[in-house]
Amino acid sequence: MQRIILCPKCHVQVKKDNLGELLCPNCDARLCPKAHIFDGKICPYCGWEDPNYHLWKERQKARSQRPASKKLDESPQAKLRYTCPKCGTSVNTAHKDCPSCGLLGAKYRAASAAPTGIAPTAARPVAPAAPFIDKVPSLPPKKGGISPTRSPLLREIAKAERREWNFPPLRRFVRPVLASLLVGTVLSGLILGGINVTRFVSQSAEPGNQPPILPPTPAKTYALSTNVAPEGKGNSIDVEPPSDTGTYPEGIRVELTATPDPNGCYTFSYWDGASGSSETINIVMDSNKSVTAHFKLKDTTPPAISEVRVPKVSDIGTTITWKTDEPTTYQIYYGKTQDCDLPGPSSKEFADSHSARLSALEANTTYYFKVKSQDKCGNVNPQPTSTKTFKTLSDIPVGYEVGKRTLDFTLPYYHDDNPESPNKEGKIETLSNYIGKKKIMLNFWNTFCGACIGESPGIRAIYEDTKLANKNSEDSDLVVFTVCIDGRADRIEKLEAKYFDTEDKHFGKVGRFTFPILLDMDDKTSKDYHVWTVPKTVFIDSDGIIREIKIGRFTSKEEVENILKSLD
Repeated sequence: MQRIILCPKCHVQVKKDNLGELLCPNCDARLCPKAHIFDGKICPYCGWEDPNYHLWKERQKARSQRPASKKLDESPQAKLRYTCPKCGTSVNTAHKDCPSCGLLGAKYRAASAAPTGIAPTAARPVAPAAPFIDKVPSLPPKKGGISPTRSPLLREIAKAERREWNFPPLRRFVRPVLASLLVGTVLSGLILGGINVTRFVSQSAEPGNQPPILPPTPAKTYALSTNVAPEGKGNSIDVEPPSDTGTYPEGIRVELTATPDPNGCYTFSYWDGASGSSETINIVMDSNKSVTAHFKLKDTTPPAISEVRVPKVSDIGTTITWKTDEPTTYQIYYGKTQDCDLPGPSSKEFADSHSARLSALEANTTYYFKVKSQDKCGNVNPQPTSTKTFKTLSDIPVGYEVGKRTLDFTLPYYHDDNPESPNKEGKIETLSNYIGKKKIMLNFWNTFCGACIGESPGIRAIYEDTKLANKNSEDSDLVVFTVCIDGRADRIEKLEAKYFDTEDKHFGKVGRFTFPILLDMDDKTSKDYHVWTVPKTVFIDSDGIIREIKIGRFTSKEEVENILKSLD
């Protein structure tokens, strides 16, 4: 016989699965051992009910609606019989068990008594309704209306079938919440425990036993080199995006733009190492690449030279002028023969009007010269200009008059503590260092001449002008010197103190004497130049020839500039 398991509290029969859990016979849901019947419902999940319980309820309801049954129920005898809730058999109250199905304690669960005058209804065959019994033991046949003897175990089972399960509402809510909190606490503990264990293991490991950290695998890169042809002509290639290392990641798109030279001499021709006919192309870096942009010469015409002239010739030098049809540089070649084997002056500045000076020539000698010009695109006239000639003059005598070669002298500098004045303390100046090389403006004055002091601002302006003397710099074409013929250095210092803030109607403030002052201590220089009236200014050209002499003060700076232009 199969073992029967009862609830330890209410003795309801239940089944167990292979894990020992209580199961609902209808939905196999696990049941709490303390679950009880509630209005016939045993499983709180699927709502499974005891079918015999409802059968009994329906039988009682049907009998209560019949009039005869009501009368019989009122009789004293009717109260002594009850209907079995399981099989519907009328049971005498004297018997505790149902004589038909053997239900224990039928009198305690009867809903209404059956009348005694009515024959008991034969029990209909009903399928076993004990949901918690795997196998219902067969009942012995009835003999003479005597109730069969039932074992105590079966009696307890019958009692347990009709007991109600007590499931409080508060307990139904609290238990799932507590279970959820318990599950969450357990999971959190497992996670935190795993993290702490991992940290402990990593910290306790010795440095020497730690596995090496592998560097990330770098992305594949390719090299890109760009070139232009011809080289050194100002052409270039613009690369976007730019790269300091000349390498790019695999698959990146790079834009190349061929940029012609700023002079406009070359234009783009074609690409070598990449496809595309326009100045801008795109390449994909799928391998190492070398790209060359080829340019072709746009301007192939050499410059034309015209108007070659020799306006001035002296005994030791000459000036040559010419023009070109476009800005060019130049180089002059000269000599005593047509080979012109001596290199002359040159210029790297581009201009279309040129002037060059030949110096250190021999007097009364014929010279040959040629001019070579080159434009911005590198085009050179096929050959220098046809050979030109000029003849130097005979020796020009030295003198103080116009047309004569200027006299040479050596004089000391005046020096004061003014930081703006030329630092020439203890130094001397010799005029021959500039004769035949630069234009010279030589001014004679003395400390008693008011007109001399009045024109000093104009002389200072010529000396400091960057386009003129530029403070007698080496790259200027003009030098400015003043000669104090009385040689009174003490009076010059007093004049600076007296006229420092004095304004002149023509030149503005007199200011300090920041231009070079040479001191004629013995009056020899002033006598050689026949200086009887001051101020006196002598203008000497690049050949060292006196070209103009000005007696008296200048009225403006422009007057001096016009005289200097005539020396060219």
